[in-house]
Amino acid sequence: MNKKLSICFNKIELAESSIQVSKQFKNELIKSGKRNKEGCLCVDFYKFKEIKKTHKNKKISPPTALEMASNFTHAIKRWVSEGFPTVTEVEYKQRAAICNECKYWDGQARLGQGKCNAPGCGCTKLKRWISTEKCPMGKWKTIGDRNK
Repeated sequence: MNKKLSICFNKIELAESSIQVSKQFKNELIKSGKRNKEGCLCVDFYKFKEIKKTHKNKKISPPTALEMASNFTHAIKRWVSEGFPTVTEVEYKQRAAICNECKYWDGQARLGQGKCNAPGCGCTKLKRWISTEKCPMGKWKTIGDRNK
């Protein structure tokens, strides 16, 4: 009997994996895998090794200015379309506490506004106030996602 060896990731593992891998690596895993009935992403072990090998020596870096501009534009578009919702002071403090503990947060950057250096982010303290936004590392969600 031929058995297929695969690796399965749940949403949290995949979100946390962005700490070590690039967004492109995660996207390739998602494209090459299939979700099982529990919602986990299953990727063939040999395909995983092949994808990992192609991304092994790629440097993971903070987003470029162009990526940050694109992220900002999309964020504002979401915020405007939802009617400019903001989080409560309690929610903001929770988000701030999470960010302040994150190894990617640089609170002194951008003249004290801070900056997230996580791949795919680049946000400042302002993002914490916008309820339609979430942490790209999966550490906090949009207000609408909170109860999901």
